[in-house]
Amino acid sequence: MAPELAGRLRHLDHERARCLEYAAKLSGWAMFWKILLIALGALIAAQGAFVKVWGQADWITLLFVLFGILTALGSGFDAVFKPGERSPKFAQMGFEYERVHREILLEASSLMRRAAIGNTEQPVTVLQDEIDEIARQADAKLDSLREKELTFYVTGPARMGYAGGGREKLWRRWSG
Repeated sequence: MAPELAGRLRHLDHERARCLEYAAKLSGWAMFWKILLIALGALIAAQGAFVKVWGQADWITLLFVLFGILTALGSGFDAVFKPGERSPKFAQMGFEYERVHREILLEASSLMRRAAIGNTEQPVTVLQDEIDEIARQADAKLDSLREKELTFYVTGPARMGYAGGGREKLWRRWSG
């Protein structure tokens, strides 16, 4: 496999894993907030029962004021960041990165098979031109996926396109 294409394939694997990991984190947050809001709502609804059991204690009132504040904060978080809605979108992006990975791999494999069959009259420069064309198409698809992915972020893309802790963008490292 040509190094240009192998690098792009590794990058697509990285992007797929990153999107699926982010989707899993968002899904976990969504589940946590939903359970917390339901539990707090049930407690607030039972405030009258608490007052009957313990009497008109000031600590019960303060406790339920805190429950109300937590409920408002949790609802605000859920309304602004919408983790339950964004999680499947990031999972879908991960699967789209995987689809592009498969497309590039199929095109490159087809090209390598044609070259190995014995088509010796085809010069090496033509083969390299075809590899470059596959790489250009991969870059165009990757840029398109990135633009689509950017619409899912609320606070900005975290670690999008970065290798590990480095600040060099992976997708620019292998693009011409």
